[in-house]
Amino acid sequence: MSAKLNDMPGPKRQRTTEQFDQLDSDGSDYLGNTDINDPTLKATDLFENTGPSGRRALNDLAESDQDAADALLQMDDAATQRRFTEAYESDSVDSDELATALNRYNGRDSDGRDTANDLIAQTGDDGSEFLARADSDTVDEVIADGGVDEYDRSLARLYGDDSVDSARLSRVEDTIDDLGGQKKEIAKDLVAKTDEAGVKFIDETADSDLRALFGQINSESDLGSGDVIRLVRSTDGAAAEILDEVSPGRYTDLLRLRGSNQRLAKNILIDGEINGKSRFVDSSVDGDEVVRIARNFERGRYEGPDGQTLDFDDVRVIGEQPNGNGMFVPKQSVDHAFERHVLADEISTKGQTSLFPTGTVIRDSGVDSPAELPNSMSLSNRELRNEIKDLAFRTIRNENHNGGDASYDGISRDGIEEVTINVDGPKVDSVYPTRGTSVRRWNNEARRWEKWDGSNWVEWNNYSP
Repeated sequence: MSAKLNDMPGPKRQRTTEQFDQLDSDGSDYLGNTDINDPTLKATDLFENTGPSGRRALNDLAESDQDAADALLQMDDAATQRRFTEAYESDSVDSDELATALNRYNGRDSDGRDTANDLIAQTGDDGSEFLARADSDTVDEVIADGGVDEYDRSLARLYGDDSVDSARLSRVEDTIDDLGGQKKEIAKDLVAKTDEAGVKFIDETADSDLRALFGQINSESDLGSGDVIRLVRSTDGAAAEILDEVSPGRYTDLLRLRGSNQRLAKNILIDGEINGKSRFVDSSVDGDEVVRIARNFERGRYEGPDGQTLDFDDVRVIGEQPNGNGMFVPKQSVDHAFERHVLADEISTKGQTSLFPTGTVIRDSGVDSPAELPNSMSLSNRELRNEIKDLAFRTIRNENHNGGDASYDGISRDGIEEVTINVDGPKVDSVYPTRGTSVRRWNNEARRWEKWDGSNWVEWNNYSP
């Protein structure tokens, strides 16, 4: 030892000597009693390499676990030795965990220790925590595979994160192992790319659903692990809940959705919201219907009033009809209903146009005379748009469409007793009142204003400038 100390520069020699002076009785007794070769010389190497943190670790291990102390002193890789002591110094691991990690490290053959060195070099304290906290089977699998991959680094990060439940990690590792084959590789890639979010998804998803999902990914040439990774990332921790809302027959459609549309589906199915609002989302709407509708948006199957292709994020109202089919109202249909049935746009070019009773005076060059509508809906434009959405929502939930329109007579408010929605498949194109004491319409074919008298449309106009 003295020869090694003499070879050190003066300041380092002094610092190393001080570590010996500061060893407590457990540390000093351990060095005098251990069976390893040249313990004092190895302690000199430890103190030179790690400074006070190595001395404190050795003192505590000498008292609690002398096999672990032996492992620390005999460690050939200086960088790994330093990282173990730094993990202990920073309280990333306690003395019992440090002992576990060191004993597991020391129990490996040369190749296994090389793999552990690589893991700790790449992940720092997380690698030490992994060796300390993971179950022995997991440590064996990671160390025995002869290299450090992305999944191994992810496990180290997760075991190094105190907010992640170790019991959950252990369950997920067992689940992944049981999947086997390509399904196992998909699950490992998911965890490697998403860390805690992937662990949460696997832990919260029923085993049968996981096998169905990963099996479908494996059997579809255009799908891969990246698609389930996108689903997990896009849905803010709710991917397992979404999967529970969707039948296996719709899994591939769900996976093929763009990330933004997966997030919108999550907002509807899990949060019960559209644009942060829950008023016009039916909590009973079927998950398969939401995914089917979203997928058809991406296929360009829905058009607005002007022939424009619509997107899923245009949806403002979504509900379930009594027959179980989903139906939605896009923003463009709300705009159309407002413009035609509130503002009376284009009433002179259509057959009949009924109007909401907003108290507006309607003037149009193509209409023979102005008309002042009843004023039972004295609302702002925003409030009127919300009323249009609400009337459509109530009609969707209470009436099955017949291929062209659906009428609902359970309204009875603001002088409106019946509302009709024009329907194109699951899409509502327009919303307007069709019966009620305050409902008026322009009949372009008869060239007259009309009101509903309880049984028929009769001529009306009480406007006087």
